[in-house]
Amino acid sequence: SLNETILIFNYLMNIINNLTMKRLLSLTNALGKENMNQIPKNLSAEICKRFTSGHSRIEKLHMKKIAKHKLTIPQFHVLEVLLNAGTMPLKKIGNELNVTGANITCVVDNLEKQELVVRVPSTEDRRIINAELTEKGENVIRSIFPEYLDFLDNATTNLEIG
Repeated sequence: SLNETILIFNYLMNIINNLTMKRLLSLTNALGKENMNQIPKNLSAEICKRFTSGHSRIEKLHMKKIAKHKLTIPQFHVLEVLLNAGTMPLKKIGNELNVTGANITCVVDNLEKQELVVRVPSTEDRRIINAELTEKGENVIRSIFPEYLDFLDNATTNLEIG
């Protein structure tokens, strides 16, 4: 939803602002106030690079945790979307996750093989195919989602990027 997107954006901006302030303080202390003109002009690019590096570290840890449940990250996120939004057209899931139609089809195929989701034809438009959590799929995502939230909280609370 828009409110959730705004909250996430604000959270990420706070992280970036904190990292920028930490980096500026670190540079100020290292250079001394008399040499502030030596702070790199590409500080924003450096902060973005470090933020991306931090994201990559978190994603690698996340992949290991999710793999324990025999899921990939895209599969986990499809289950998460379906848990939060309910039955949804495959195209809309792809848009939510910013992936192609071919990719979402493959992910849903694999989730179907594990009996975590089923495809359900739309009652309103026969061209539309929806994905729906099975009882097994709902149990799986409900059991691992709290662990995921704890992981993210821990990973971002003490995030050191460098």
